[in-house]
Amino acid sequence: NVQKNPNSWRVRNSYGAATWLPPGPVRGHGTPRYVFTIFALSKMVGFRGQPTRAALIDALGQWGCARGAIIGLYERT
Repeated sequence: NVQKNPNSWRVRNSYGAATWLPPGPVRGHGTPRYVFTIFALSKMVGFRGQPTRAALIDALGQWGCARGAIIGLYERT
């Protein structure tokens, strides 16, 4: 049972859904990179409801203080 942190949000992926989108590389087209990035803000930002992409970018510009990334490689043969 996964509980959602009240101070975090899911945003829409490239298919327009706020859900996990697993890797799906095309067979035989090399090894694509998958980059997962997390950002930290120096203060709690009070969004009203689900924040828009523009609101998130604005918050990162004002209060972004750290970020981390993990890069994965996955190839279907």
